[in-house]
Amino acid sequence: GSGIEMVLAWEPCFIGISRMCTMVLDTSDMTEIFIEFKHCVDDYSGGYILGVATSSDGTIWNDAWSIVPTGGIGPETVNYVVTTTDVGSATFQMCFYFVGNSSDFNYWYVDDVMLTDEVIPTLDPPTNLAVDEDGLFTWDAPVGAHTTAQREKVFVDVMDHNVNSSRELESYNVYLDGYFEGSTDDSFWQFSSLSSGQTYTAGLEAVYDDGMSELVTIDFTYIGADAGNNIIAKTELAGNYPNPFNPETNIAYSVKELGNMTLEIYNLRGQLVKRLIRGVVESGDHIISWNGTNDSGKTVASGVYLYKMKTLNFTSTKKMILMK
Repeated sequence: GSGIEMVLAWEPCFIGISRMCTMVLDTSDMTEIFIEFKHCVDDYSGGYILGVATSSDGTIWNDAWSIVPTGGIGPETVNYVVTTTDVGSATFQMCFYFVGNSSDFNYWYVDDVMLTDEVIPTLDPPTNLAVDEDGLFTWDAPVGAHTTAQREKVFVDVMDHNVNSSRELESYNVYLDGYFEGSTDDSFWQFSSLSSGQTYTAGLEAVYDDGMSELVTIDFTYIGADAGNNIIAKTELAGNYPNPFNPETNIAYSVKELGNMTLEIYNLRGQLVKRLIRGVVESGDHIISWNGTNDSGKTVASGVYLYKMKTLNFTSTKKMILMK
């Protein structure tokens, strides 16, 4: 649900046991059930028990999972396999319970409760992480992302009585040396302000509609020019800024001697998108802008593009990212 599904409060104060029970479920022919829920404990002084129990008659309850908090907990996600003798009953029930003096805690929050007869899928991280020498971070989507797992027999969002659930991939969180860089819907990220020859650790986690994957990392050494260095007076394709950009970027280059030169933009398929320069260029440092259009004047799609500079004795290609 959109709100917290269960909240147990300390007041009105009581001493004893309190249960929040599910509806009756048919678990015939099953030997185990997988449960997942999120919870958070706002503790006061400890000394009580929180747990999950099952029953086949609504009277006798068998413990399936329990904790004795000694401080605050979570928020955290619990995954557990239930194998009590009640599993297999046509009148199976589950409950969240509290045992103790309610004045010893403040609140217990429980949310996103699910029961299933199949293993609940993990929130998989992205795969095939790579960072090139210019600091362009790329990856592949998690295996099985954007799919809805099919369940058999029992698959219940316990509090809302729903029978469908999906774990949709929403975006990615990008990190550099443990610090958050930003979020993106794309499968690439251009790091900036890097120092040439320095080794870094890129991190990435997938953001789903109900949580985040584990953080995966990759080490890389940046070989590109130092961020912020002035363009030097030699034949060189220095780079573009800003990068990523929208809607316009500036490409800086230097020419040591007067001569013919081309500067062209290609897509990742190798197709020519825009010819910026073709002709004689004077010696010196230069900057030319590209506004994200092709040779026909039409705006191109967001993505990674290559820009290639070529003179008689020099060729260089770099990457840039158009983000809309």
